[in-house]
Amino acid sequence: MEATHVDPAEAVQAFLDLGARTMVPIHYDTLVNGFDAPGEARATLVKVMKERGLGEERVRILPIGGQAVITSR
Repeated sequence: MEATHVDPAEAVQAFLDLGARTMVPIHYDTLVNGFDAPGEARATLVKVMKERGLGEERVRILPIGGQAVITSR
């Protein structure tokens, strides 16, 4: 699906390249995908976050159906 999606490492790099303050990953583990095991994308994202020194205050991983208020400061 690389023509229309990015993997977790690419998503984090795009987030950093754009200079965004907050990243909210979406639609992980919501569809059956023959290439990823359930939970794999989230686990990979958490690993990449740790490698890049990003905490949960910058990358907001919400539960499926979860909501968050993100302000512009």
